[in-house]
Amino acid sequence: MAPHQLQLDLQAPLEEEAPRRSLGRRLREEWPAWVALAVLAHVVVLGLVPALVEGSRLSDEEEKLFAREQADLARHEALRTELRAQNDPIYQEREKRLLRAEINPLEPR
Repeated sequence: MAPHQLQLDLQAPLEEEAPRRSLGRRLREEWPAWVALAVLAHVVVLGLVPALVEGSRLSDEEEKLFAREQADLARHEALRTELRAQNDPIYQEREKRLLRAEINPLEPR
């Protein structure tokens, strides 16, 4: 038979299983994986979780701040309108006449 031909011996025993290693030896051999898992757990527990909680809190605060800003802008616009009216001479004259009048301006005539 030529050396390039593969010869199978069906009677040959299968490769022997590797002997079982002790738990301590397996832990010593796999310590880099355990360290990486510990670092990942540290990042998740002490970094990611608090960051997600803080992000949620800041989202709630952003909504409150936006509502306050809208109210302040509305108040600002109302005050600007009032200031323009108070600087208008016609408005000032009407106010003086209303103050001099003896009737209540809110009552219908």
